[in-house]
Amino acid sequence: MARTLTAAMQTGVAASALSPVLLYYLDFSGGAIRAWTGFGDLVWNGDTYAGLGDVIGVGDVRETAEERNATLTLTLAGAPASLISLALNDDYQGRTATLWLGLMDGADLVADPVQIFSGYMDVMSHEDAGETADFRLELTTKFAPMFRPNVRRWTREDQQTISGTDQGFDQVTALQDAEIVWGR
Repeated sequence: MARTLTAAMQTGVAASALSPVLLYYLDFSGGAIRAWTGFGDLVWNGDTYAGLGDVIGVGDVRETAEERNATLTLTLAGAPASLISLALNDDYQGRTATLWLGLMDGADLVADPVQIFSGYMDVMSHEDAGETADFRLELTTKFAPMFRPNVRRWTREDQQTISGTDQGFDQVTALQDAEIVWGR
């Protein structure tokens, strides 16, 4: 996928004194989490991102020309008890996750960060260490629904799960052994 960088971002990439940072947006049902790979709070685009420093990591971000379901793994080492509760009790699967790459010049964001991933939260695992825990959250691309198998059946029972009053498949079993004379 071709990306269009702003002029400020192109200049920043060419400069040697700038530091790359990642910004995360995870849309949990209990409230969105905005974090970044620096320290302290960072305000960008009207939102405040909490600095998690080096305790947060990201796996390889890969792109191909093929339409496929790529995954991305986020890791968080030493998460506080408040995040442990959120992770264990929240309905997060299928909710939005976005990742941006930005450049910092000291304490300032140089230009608008470039979106490098947009998809959905999928599977979370954790290792509990008492007061803190280590988390792994797998994210899937927006192609994920295309690769899920369709487990629907052409039966009355399956149709009733969608609409209890629909009678469209009530005669399917009778048609199975019916002799249909065609073309006389």
